[in-house]
Amino acid sequence: MFVTYFHKGLLSTCKKETVLQQLDEHMDTGELVAFASQISSLVLESIINEKLYEQFWKTKYYPLLKQHLINTHRIKELVDYFARNNCLDDATALIQEYQKKCGNPAVADVPASHLLQMYLNASEGPCVLEVP
Repeated sequence: MFVTYFHKGLLSTCKKETVLQQLDEHMDTGELVAFASQISSLVLESIINEKLYEQFWKTKYYPLLKQHLINTHRIKELVDYFARNNCLDDATALIQEYQKKCGNPAVADVPASHLLQMYLNASEGPCVLEVP
């Protein structure tokens, strides 16, 4: 019940970074341990759904957001964001990290521009890219 209210009500009206910061603080004291993971996932999903990548890209919460995207196989949106903003190194680094997690380290030998093009042209949600 609390999580549903948090997701639909409170989360839509508060700053996501503040919520993540407060979760960090309360985790250090042992408070909210039971809900922290659920709340964190809801906040990260909200960030993704609202496409707030720019607000979190240069914060200490970017690695958490990136890991959530990798774990849920949803990196394409962030890769697209990086490509649109000419952050090609960030886009290819994300693709390489994702491919390595999926068991495809062969992409490390693919030139960055080619890797990005391969990924953007691949079908939706590919875990393992075919390296020619």
